[in-house]
Amino acid sequence: MSRDLVSVIVPAWNAEATLGATLESVAAQTHTELEIIIVDDGSEDGTAQIAERFTNRDPRARLIRQRNGGVASARNIAIAHARGTWIAPIDADDLWHPTKIAKQLDAVQSAPVTSGFVYCWHRSLDADGNIVGSSARWPISGSVMMRLSYLNFVGNGSSPLFLRDAVVAAGGYSEALRANRAQGCEDLLLQLRIARQYPVLIVPEHLVGYRVRTGSMSRDVGQMVRSLDFTHQLVAQDGEHAPPAVQRRAQAILYMWLGQSAAAAGHWGTAIQALVRGALIDPARGAVFGGYALSRVVAFALRGGRRSDAGPPFLVVEPAEDLSSRLSIPLLVDRFDHHRLQQLKRSELPL
Repeated sequence: MSRDLVSVIVPAWNAEATLGATLESVAAQTHTELEIIIVDDGSEDGTAQIAERFTNRDPRARLIRQRNGGVASARNIAIAHARGTWIAPIDADDLWHPTKIAKQLDAVQSAPVTSGFVYCWHRSLDADGNIVGSSARWPISGSVMMRLSYLNFVGNGSSPLFLRDAVVAAGGYSEALRANRAQGCEDLLLQLRIARQYPVLIVPEHLVGYRVRTGSMSRDVGQMVRSLDFTHQLVAQDGEHAPPAVQRRAQAILYMWLGQSAAAAGHWGTAIQALVRGALIDPARGAVFGGYALSRVVAFALRGGRRSDAGPPFLVVEPAEDLSSRLSIPLLVDRFDHHRLQQLKRSELPL
């Protein structure tokens, strides 16, 4: 097989509403040397039928069906069947820009040293695929384990392009999180384990559309916090890990992010509890983020309780375009985290 073969892995559970669009965005990649492995993880809707119709049209694709075992299990099954040098996961409700894989391959193949994975920025999408936000534009690369322990700047599981050897050496996706009722941070755990051994690269463009859906497991505050804590425990068992102070600050960031997400979904009680807990753990960031959260609430009230209109569809916007807010308070949050990330950069071990 060519060194350019990329194995795209698509875990899918009850994803009939979005799987078709996800697969079309994979099929539209300008880098065409792909194998597309779809794993139906015990779906009870039309997911398997949608996947079968796609495999009938695209000879690069095949479908594997299994009993429901969770996202880590589904991805690991796909990796076991993968033949590519590179592994590219995408969730069944996300989208890729057509140049995503090509640009990431260019980055890793041009790098002077072997990288464990290359990631990119993302845009947040509503249920219709329209842009409702963009990730922070931090160009973080190199030895990143300490910084990634503090802040999950990769952002989601559909962003990285992994070196297959690095994934295998890290043990794949951990199924222990689901076994311990701590699903949610499977992506982060794998990324941290790889970042302990390999440098990481960035393609500084928004090449992934990450669909924000109410009711997803990332809205379960207790489970997500358990998942993050368990992830740090597992990384600590491996050897080198971030100090407890960094782990506590990471927990605070997660509480604040979950609080913001809960507020956007209208779950105000959950939002307030999560934001308060985050601020108690990390008062300095809580004060900065609290000002940002207050500005969002005021803006919501001034609109008479209406949500702000969504932006354009993901695929019609240039991935390098900066759509981030120009408001001073959100930028202050970014600057606060940037300062901390710069401090942590000094403690990164060379790879």
